[in-house]
Amino acid sequence: MITQRFHYIFDAWGLNPRFLNDKKLVISLLKDAAEICKMRIISGPHVVQGMDYNPGISGFCIIDFSHISIHTFSNPGEVCVDIFSCKPFNPEEVKSYMFKKLKVSENNVHFFQVHYPVRNPKNPPARIVSKRQLQSVMAR
Repeated sequence: MITQRFHYIFDAWGLNPRFLNDKKLVISLLKDAAEICKMRIISGPHVVQGMDYNPGISGFCIIDFSHISIHTFSNPGEVCVDIFSCKPFNPEEVKSYMFKKLKVSENNVHFFQVHYPVRNPKNPPARIVSKRQLQSVMAR
């Protein structure tokens, strides 16, 4: 059995650079996203200011079912939101919230789910073997 994975990415661009250089904004996005997903923050939010050569804010929180991360890039006016969970949640609610909070046009957003391969018992995933094991199999 494989653990369920629910992984969504919200990437937006064309935003006001000054708007994205606000730690309070990133903290709010992290807390609100966790609440919308009905998840509990167990560590964080941890938020840091970027470097002069790569300005923006990065924030991360560990939720009871995995994590939420947000990175803003103020010079190009971009934000990347990543929500990974082992518990299902309503991605459309998160998407709607991000549109409102970030005041972004639908033309300036990529929102997608990351898909993971499903393990098939008849076709198990590859595993690392030693040279000796490989030679033994090849000799058969």
